[in-house]
Amino acid sequence: MQATSIEKKAEIKLLADLVKHPSRIFDVAAILRESDFQHLSTRCIFSSAKKIAEESASLNKDDPIDKDILEQKISTLFPDTFKSQESAFASTTDEIFSLNGLNIKDFKSAVDFVLKNSITKKAEQVLDKTKKELGDQKSYSEVLAHVESNIFDFTSNAIDGSDIVILGENYQEFMAIRERLAQQGKLHIGISTGFPELDKAIGGGFRDGTINMFAARAKAGKSWMGLKIADNVAQQGIPVLYMDTELEDNYQSDRRCAQCTGIPIYQLEKALWTQHTEYRSKIDSFFNYQKKNPIYYVDIKGWSIDRQISVIRKFFAKYVGKRADGKYNRGLVVLDYLKLMRAGEKGADKEWEALGYRMTLLHDLMGEYNNPMMALAQQNRDGLDKEDESTISGSDRIIWLCDNFSIIGAIPEAELLIHQEEADRGTIDSHLRVKVPNTKVKVVVCRHGPGTPGGYIAYYCDIRDRKLSHDKICGHIEEGTRRITIAEGTASGAV
Repeated sequence: MQATSIEKKAEIKLLADLVKHPSRIFDVAAILRESDFQHLSTRCIFSSAKKIAEESASLNKDDPIDKDILEQKISTLFPDTFKSQESAFASTTDEIFSLNGLNIKDFKSAVDFVLKNSITKKAEQVLDKTKKELGDQKSYSEVLAHVESNIFDFTSNAIDGSDIVILGENYQEFMAIRERLAQQGKLHIGISTGFPELDKAIGGGFRDGTINMFAARAKAGKSWMGLKIADNVAQQGIPVLYMDTELEDNYQSDRRCAQCTGIPIYQLEKALWTQHTEYRSKIDSFFNYQKKNPIYYVDIKGWSIDRQISVIRKFFAKYVGKRADGKYNRGLVVLDYLKLMRAGEKGADKEWEALGYRMTLLHDLMGEYNNPMMALAQQNRDGLDKEDESTISGSDRIIWLCDNFSIIGAIPEAELLIHQEEADRGTIDSHLRVKVPNTKVKVVVCRHGPGTPGGYIAYYCDIRDRKLSHDKICGHIEEGTRRITIAEGTASGAV
């Protein structure tokens, strides 16, 4: 091994791990900068590896960066430097690719060392600058003024204060933009779910930086609802990441195809659709549709929360991207669903503490990217006869940190009879293809919108339709045009 400084050895050790596990580049993106690497070669290599990770990151894999591709990227990004110091770069990359990766503990230690070394070097530069500027100046006040000035400059550069703004400084400009968008009919408070009544109830759709929670009992259709909303958002040209803890990609593709085409999922699974010319045409159209409106999917069964956060960072870096002002474009993450993955994951904590910690991390992450998450959750046994926030396992932090909390459930038999009576009289939602709703969404907790006090939003979901046999189900979900209140034995539309 070539003789190098302790600092450079540490930087090479860290880079060796990053090229073997590029996903970790996203884990440190918020704290580790190119300028933290003290040597020109390692600085250029880090910048190049970061660029490769952003361009080619896979949501499902963490393939190592190829040495030839890395060297090619260095020569592209830093052509003059690479040409003048080609042998130095070759020596450094040889050393990087000769080392093994690090475990999580050693990786964190390596990052910590590089950051501390960077701060130390910058502090030494401030000290040298102060000594040179003092010269023959002898007075105490002059010495103190120079020291204070340079220390302030150092801390200002070391600590990014760009997130501190004057409240309302750009408010007039913001209001002018808001007015213009409203006049154009393009003003959206949040990302629309595709269901107008639900958007109204939660205060304008999924707002920036929020977690929007939907809970249901097992097999109640929460994944169908999550997939439908994901599809509705994808149609708006907004990137969607669907993180799945239960199913797998081909089965979810069957579900999406069934929802979009109206072809029963049974027909898709058994390839019976090939016997129908009309179905074949719909399938061909769906292939084009899903290319035009992609949903990015990752199977996260058994994944730790750190690994889940890493894939979300990849999604925003590669598929969402930033605007000219440096802020991220709009994107939606759908988590199906919030739970502990392994029995040992909670460690010494109780389950509600571990879930609360997980919720805190996800809440802070979505705030960092200023984009929303739709998180699904499973109700506990209390959900059989209660409809409030106590029906999900976990800490109070789950409710505290979500923007809204809704319960998906079946409309009770007695209320179904009321809806059937209205359907017979022709007074229920006339636009519904099937006139009798069978599913309700009750917005229990809501920070911005009115929720659904004393009632619910009615839906027709074919998975609950008793008149349909299993081989006719296609996951169709349709929202009624009114919120329903139940009072004194009658169903009525809520304004």
